[in-house]
Amino acid sequence: MWGKEHSKTTKDKISAKHLNKHISKEHRKNISNTSKSKEIHVGKDNPMYGKTGKDCPNWKGGSSKEPYCFEFTDDLKDYIKERDGYTCQNPFCKGNCGILCVHHIDYNKKNCFKENLLTIGNSCNSQANFNRKWWKAVYKEV
Repeated sequence: MWGKEHSKTTKDKISAKHLNKHISKEHRKNISNTSKSKEIHVGKDNPMYGKTGKDCPNWKGGSSKEPYCFEFTDDLKDYIKERDGYTCQNPFCKGNCGILCVHHIDYNKKNCFKENLLTIGNSCNSQANFNRKWWKAVYKEV
């Protein structure tokens, strides 16, 4: 039911089921003690505080960006979108292509040179996954 709300009739049914349901004092105390024993680690009290990169137990040898190059950051993507005027660069786009994303013209995700990147919409990007040779030629002309 995440993000949804029960109807009025459902709420009434749930309420009716719980009317004569009583929790014993012992059970309430158990619930209270359990809640109190769960520590909340915030900031420097958190055992994971300051453990980033190689110090982090989840470190996988720097593979977080794979298969993309490390230069392919949000800053680079924002720069490309700004350079392209926040518009889809697909010449055949009808203007309703959805969320803008940054596309690699040569389909090599390790090639993050600005000349190899352009802004296209999500649906145009999906189309570009078929007949790649043709799309590569089209986007090189843009």
